[in-house]
Amino acid sequence: MTTTPAVAESPGATADPRGLYRLSCPIKNYDWGSVDALPRLLGRPADGRPQAEMWVGAHPSAPSIATDQRGRAVPLDRLLESDPVLLHDGHPWAWSRLPFLLKVLAPERPLSLQVHPDSARAAARFAEQRPGYQDPWHKPEMIYALEPFEALCGFTRADRAADLLDCLGVPALAGIIDRLTGRDGIRQATHRLLSMDSQQAGDLVAAVVRAARSRPEPAYATAVHLAGFHPTDPGVIVSMLLNRVTLAPGEAMFVPPNTVHTYIRGVGIEVMATSDNVLRAGLTGKRIDVAELLDTTDYSPAPPRLVAPRAAGRHEQVFAPQVDEFRLSVIRCESRTECSWDDRRPRTVLCVSGAFSLTVDGVTVALAQGEAGFVGAGARAVHVAGAGTLVGAMPAG
Repeated sequence: MTTTPAVAESPGATADPRGLYRLSCPIKNYDWGSVDALPRLLGRPADGRPQAEMWVGAHPSAPSIATDQRGRAVPLDRLLESDPVLLHDGHPWAWSRLPFLLKVLAPERPLSLQVHPDSARAAARFAEQRPGYQDPWHKPEMIYALEPFEALCGFTRADRAADLLDCLGVPALAGIIDRLTGRDGIRQATHRLLSMDSQQAGDLVAAVVRAARSRPEPAYATAVHLAGFHPTDPGVIVSMLLNRVTLAPGEAMFVPPNTVHTYIRGVGIEVMATSDNVLRAGLTGKRIDVAELLDTTDYSPAPPRLVAPRAAGRHEQVFAPQVDEFRLSVIRCESRTECSWDDRRPRTVLCVSGAFSLTVDGVTVALAQGEAGFVGAGARAVHVAGAGTLVGAMPAG
């Protein structure tokens, strides 16, 4: 279920030459969302329903509503279609659509065990009309923690995973441990686990949970937590083959295509390439495609890809993973600060706390906590002023 913005669309709404708009953004009421975290962050009353995500962008399935200085409103995707200058203003990073989507995430329950395919696979499978492929694009993403944020992302070393399972002393895990210690161990163990029937998986998960409850290792605690929601899902055991990550507020992690991951709980800003391609293999009641996910996944052990920010001013940091579709700007300051953006890239912005103003050619949009805006590429210079935390997404290349 989705809560749509309570803004009436004005048939005569047109592009503002200054490219400055206020946005009203849809809330996604997925069952894994927290009831109170997102309302608290956005400074709004809770309505008793889970509020999992707020989308800030031009995704055609749930676009933000853009309102200009005269109060005229139109879905952001339609606004950008009507005036491509807002997207690129003739610059070399020209895109035919807004290439990124910014979300506020507030998971209270684990998301599905999932992978997003790379560009080549997405294009080929979409052309074949393969189920699960909604478009021909890849979907790299980055999560920036506003509060402590727990996730699983990418595979740990096979020997580390084998030790974790072995220390549980569960005889039924012997076959999985043998696979982990053999050639191509992570791949073989993952295939075996995700290919189990529900009876096998349920029995194995139950034995693992009994053994794990009394042990202090964080990976065991995560497995027990997952089993509380999905007691017969082999993804519970796959979790111990993955890197466990807890991001502190202000830290960011990049999730490349073909990387198995799930978000467990926390509050954060997610920025991603605009795509709907998600392959799921567990920890969900949604459609799964185990065979396709297993064939798509990168099994190379690697540590999580934390993204180090670079300073873009006294109070502004930029998190830029190596993708063209997006980067994230974060302004954090306790007292009033001012800066200017003059790169003429389209961007969506969200005031996370405090209050900020955006001014273009003498016209100002004021953003309080939980309010969002859009700045088009045609804006020659954007003056930013305020105190608190302001995040913004824009193309990187």
